[in-house]
Amino acid sequence: MNNTCNMSSGISVFRFRVFLITIKVLFTVLVCHIGVASAASPVANAGSDVTIAKDQLLSGYRALDGTSSFDLDGDLLMYHWYGPFPSTDAQNPSVYIPEGTYTVSLIVSDETDRSEVDTEIIVVEPCFD
Repeated sequence: MNNTCNMSSGISVFRFRVFLITIKVLFTVLVCHIGVASAASPVANAGSDVTIAKDQLLSGYRALDGTSSFDLDGDLLMYHWYGPFPSTDAQNPSVYIPEGTYTVSLIVSDETDRSEVDTEIIVVEPCFD
């Protein structure tokens, strides 16, 4: 009768259990990290302030640009522009702005959250001095 203890199978079982615990911890950390990232709000970017010349009788043409807005989750964005023109939900609307100085606001949203307001100051000057 052989009374020797085979420790190698016990060590293997121990290593396997440690491996499973390590995998479980890593998975939990990954799920928590993704959960935090998915809670990120979108970020609106209305563009830089600009001065344009009036090119119509009462207004100046401006192509607004929301393409620098983003969502860390990669969610589809909806755009909401407000200013001295009818509000629009286009990403890059073309608008006519009356002569003067105006603040144009952009808010972007995904299905669960919305951004802070970002603004662009637009100055429309006469086409002559």
